[in-house]
Amino acid sequence: MFISEIAINNFRIYKDSNVIDFSQNPEKNVYVVSGFNGYGKTTFLTALVWCLYGKHMRDVDSIFKEKILDAGGYSNFLENSINRLSKTEGSRTYSVCITLVNVDIPGMDTNKIRIHRSFSLGNKSDDIQIFIDGYENELINEIGNDLFIQDFILPKEIAKFFFFDAEKITSIAEIKSTEEKRQLSQAYSEVLGIKKYEDLKRNLSDIRVRFRKDSASPDEKARIIELEKKIKEYEQLITLNEEKLRRNSDDTFLKNAESNSLQEKLIREGSSITLEKLKELKDKKEGLEEEQRELRNRFKEMLDLAPFAIAGDLFFSIEQQLEKENTILNRSSEESVLSSINLIAKQLQNLAKNETAQEVAAHAKKLMEQHLVQSTKEEYSKERKVSVLHDFTQIQTIEFKAIGQNLRSTYKETLKDLNQRIKRNKSALTRVSNTISKAESREKDGLIGKIRNEKSRIDTDLLRIQEENNLLHQENGAFINSLNAIRAKFKELQKKVQVGKDYEEKDLLTERLILELEAFVSKMKLDKKGQLEEEIKKGLNTLMHKSNFVDQVSVTLEEGIMDIELYNARFESIEKENLSMGEKQLYATAILQALVKESDIDFPLFIDSPMQKLDTSHAQNIIQDFYPHVSKQVVILPLLGKELTEIEYGLLKDKVQGTYLIKSVSEDQSTLEPIQKDALFQHINRQTEIIV
Repeated sequence: MFISEIAINNFRIYKDSNVIDFSQNPEKNVYVVSGFNGYGKTTFLTALVWCLYGKHMRDVDSIFKEKILDAGGYSNFLENSINRLSKTEGSRTYSVCITLVNVDIPGMDTNKIRIHRSFSLGNKSDDIQIFIDGYENELINEIGNDLFIQDFILPKEIAKFFFFDAEKITSIAEIKSTEEKRQLSQAYSEVLGIKKYEDLKRNLSDIRVRFRKDSASPDEKARIIELEKKIKEYEQLITLNEEKLRRNSDDTFLKNAESNSLQEKLIREGSSITLEKLKELKDKKEGLEEEQRELRNRFKEMLDLAPFAIAGDLFFSIEQQLEKENTILNRSSEESVLSSINLIAKQLQNLAKNETAQEVAAHAKKLMEQHLVQSTKEEYSKERKVSVLHDFTQIQTIEFKAIGQNLRSTYKETLKDLNQRIKRNKSALTRVSNTISKAESREKDGLIGKIRNEKSRIDTDLLRIQEENNLLHQENGAFINSLNAIRAKFKELQKKVQVGKDYEEKDLLTERLILELEAFVSKMKLDKKGQLEEEIKKGLNTLMHKSNFVDQVSVTLEEGIMDIELYNARFESIEKENLSMGEKQLYATAILQALVKESDIDFPLFIDSPMQKLDTSHAQNIIQDFYPHVSKQVVILPLLGKELTEIEYGLLKDKVQGTYLIKSVSEDQSTLEPIQKDALFQHINRQTEIIV
């Protein structure tokens, strides 16, 4: 399939008719459509997706969904997509037309398919026409335009792999939730062609159900109808909840945008902080005040030692004196002690014999104090010429020494550090207090109060929606469990129902086809899994400059959930979220390349912002190994000089078949102009000079 022509008429920035003719060349598959930021590259991509999918473009990718939501809904998107200048000149219609050639439609010879989507102001919806070789076709009339595009051109579920922003596809590497993996699995199944066989198997199963329903006894038929009714009810409940979740998702997007807009208004009006920020500041203030109290208590404790520090030399001379006195107290001479004991004994012998035991003990104590303690101190002091001035106890001496040790070692630094912390705390507390005071004073402003109240209401709505979403998810989980239980009963009932003779042969044939399909799909999944793993590994090791960065790729497909794991040579898992932005882009590119190759879908590839976030080496790998081989038609939309340098363009030029420049005529008009590929950068440099 090849897009031979794109015509954009009055769609957004493109005023009047802008036509690109893509000429085919089997040896050159790359086309460059370039322009500066804001000139219309992304609008060009949006025009193509809108032409193919209309209101369903929101299902292609989140970037298109956001465009619709930003406009306030699809109707507003349609009304706002007319070129503003053409509208002022009286135009009321815009359109996009894509012409495809080499389209393979089973059982039909086609040369050219033309898809034309248009919108006229005031209408409720857009209009699409599809012509095959210039005429309307019965097949399209029978199945409808949307289904024709879905089945024969490109399913919307996989269009995201053919129209993408290279910078934003890194999100593939960041997928974590089960729901995201399930959505990707559905897209992968569609890309790999698995879904159509799964759908066929389901249709055959429905046929077998019909056989049994027609053959069942009245009781069995009533039971079948009852179970079918319950299945339908639960399916509807699940669908309703999914619809609510989808609406809530849109509401969340819009309300977030409204909340952000109100926040911007608050900033413009002078209230520069949000309610959350205000609360955060108040919490911070409390923390700083607590820290202030703690610092002050510690400072007070330090101040208790200040007199000793101020005394300086005097304190340390006392400490030396205590050291000497301590030595006296500890001195114990065996000779003097024995002498004192003999003297005490003689004096006790001279005591009157009629004295009581208490009187003798009192004399003994007095004598021991006189001869063993006091005399020893006097004797040693005299010997060492040291006077006992303080007479501290041992505990008092230890405490005094501890103070001395503190003063000599950490006191000064601790006091200095504490002083600095107190100053920093005071400064931070002052700033926070001033900010809070300023914010709270602004709250008294009537306009700010009104805006803040409105923002508060919207934020409350957002919380309510979030809570409702949680309940809906829980409810849907319960519905799914109930549905699975009823389906199991339904399956068991089918086994018990005897198929009528009229259906026996058909039922056996249908059963055989289902079994063959199951075996085929199972083998297909296994084959595709192995091929996908090999292609992703090959793509990663080709595109990344780290030699053999990935040694093994594991793709798992279980219960509708697809997961991809990367391993190094030591079979250690490579965490994709830890990859650099450039590596994530290459990882997503490798997956894309593998999927496109395995899908056998022949559709052009459109890439916005190519090679964004890539270094020179990786960009060259993309140019030489990705673009020339990924599809027969690759249209890149780079910002020249940034997303595609002149050197990189030189490496790609041999594969370039056509180049187009988006030129800005005015703020309301851009045009698409063909440029000789050898002169592309000359035009760009000239435009740059004009702008400068």
